[in-house]
Amino acid sequence: MTEYDMEDAIQKAEEFLEGRHDTMNLESSSLHGGIWHLVFDVGFLSQHLKEIKVNASSGKIIGYTNIDVDDIDEDD
Repeated sequence: MTEYDMEDAIQKAEEFLEGRHDTMNLESSSLHGGIWHLVFDVGFLSQHLKEIKVNASSGKIIGYTNIDVDDIDEDD
């Protein structure tokens, strides 16, 4: 059973981002292999995406990466 549900994972990620970014909007969330993958737009005037990975068992942040918006193909 997952100890940290989606709401818990989002809260952890938001707390992590608060010290780094002035704005944040959740774009997507998914659970894969016991890891929550949360994508936030932290851009103020333009889109700037960050992926936060949260361990669903421990609630620890285990990943924080940029997502290059230019690599997203909107035609798919």
